[in-house]
Amino acid sequence: MVTINTEYQQEHQQQYGDVVLTYLVELPRSKCFFGSARDSRTGKLHLFLVFNHQGKIYSRRPLNETWEEIHNTSDYDKIRRMVSSALYYKTVPCYSTENSLTSLN
Repeated sequence: MVTINTEYQQEHQQQYGDVVLTYLVELPRSKCFFGSARDSRTGKLHLFLVFNHQGKIYSRRPLNETWEEIHNTSDYDKIRRMVSSALYYKTVPCYSTENSLTSLN
């Protein structure tokens, strides 16, 4: 008998391998960035909250209308790199609720 632990597979399976960042909004008072990305394979939209001071990233879950922390190391690293690169190289539109953008540390 073979038992498949789908919860383990989902937790350790990379979900954001094909996402491409489309824009960022800096929210300085919350010390975070709101980001929008699109999966280049499926066209699915993904929304992220990237917190600088906490070192946490959350993804929007539309079905239950919640934000879920990203624990998968590969996904976390990919999103963190995408945001840092977009801010540094100005490769996507970056907006702010204040005048200046800051980079992720």
